[in-house]
Amino acid sequence: MDNIVDVIVDVFVNNYERIKINNGEIRGDNLRTILLKVNMSHINYTIDVIKSYPTKITNLRNFILSVLYNAVLTLDVHYQNLVHI
Repeated sequence: MDNIVDVIVDVFVNNYERIKINNGEIRGDNLRTILLKVNMSHINYTIDVIKSYPTKITNLRNFILSVLYNAVLTLDVHYQNLVHI
């Protein structure tokens, strides 16, 4: 979990203009807005994804940012789908 928090802090401390997310780039301001919504369920989900990822993660920082970004946007839908299965 420390790595995840370190990555989030890095985004805020360094004030990047653009950041790679999901094989693309988004504005740093947009990512910071999303990261302000991160809660413990998003962090736990990110840890689960990292643990269960089938191949070696070559860029952990970018991977963490992409998973967190997607988790904030889609985690509620993910859990709703699990309930309805």
